[in-house]
Amino acid sequence: MPPARSIKGFISSASEELEYDREVACESLREMNVSPVLFEVFPAMSQSPLESCLDEVRNSDIFVMLLWKSLRPAVHEEYTEAVRRGKPILVLVKSLNENEERDAGLKEFLAGLSAGSQTHLVRRVTWKHYRRLADLRGAVRDSIATEIAKFYKEPIHTLTREEMYELGTSIVRHAQKRLYLFQRTPSLVLGARDYLAQDATKYAHEREFADALHAWMTDNYRAVDREFLCLFSPEATKREMRLTGLQQHAPYVSAVRKRNRTRKEHRRGQRISLQNQRN
Repeated sequence: MPPARSIKGFISSASEELEYDREVACESLREMNVSPVLFEVFPAMSQSPLESCLDEVRNSDIFVMLLWKSLRPAVHEEYTEAVRRGKPILVLVKSLNENEERDAGLKEFLAGLSAGSQTHLVRRVTWKHYRRLADLRGAVRDSIATEIAKFYKEPIHTLTREEMYELGTSIVRHAQKRLYLFQRTPSLVLGARDYLAQDATKYAHEREFADALHAWMTDNYRAVDREFLCLFSPEATKREMRLTGLQQHAPYVSAVRKRNRTRKEHRRGQRISLQNQRN
């Protein structure tokens, strides 16, 4: 089951050799709403640095490996642990200029990847080359987007309403070009409960889901290649408004109508739609 918490990506490389590359990879993960894990930002530790890194590899969801001229023993240990734990692995290899050379250990490692002797051990491996930092940024974004999609490929069963909303929030935040929403009573229209309360006192998990949904709509409504679909039950929505007294609360009804008018303007010329779904 994919985690409802934030997805974590461990970045492994020779720190001093690829200092700027690590920063770019870190920024790219954050842009994808993936929490980067780097040795530089670890808190004070009681155990050895290597053991702390291996613990973080075990607790991460994706392993990002940056290579250039050398393969440090600690980096190889981290990779081995990621393989042992069945983590999806992204290997990004910086291309050499004419006057640059790789050490023997890295040459052997890359030869093994190329021959397939390493990849058969890995559940999911992506291997790409780059030279410019802009290419690295694109490679990280594309590969991470693919892995995020795989997190949500299989049906997911949640135990509580809170878990359901937390998972929904994670999916919305990681959605790229398409977002399909199925709710009996749409958060996009009604918002978070308690509907008439101040934002600070609404159900936190529902408020975070509604905020993530509104942010996605705001960020993507102008893009012609984005697709959004919301299916809901008009009967259940009307019943919810009646039972909670929303129909008699004029300011709330006015705010709902205003939000809907704004979204209709957003949807003009776009592949974005809300549709009624009967019970």
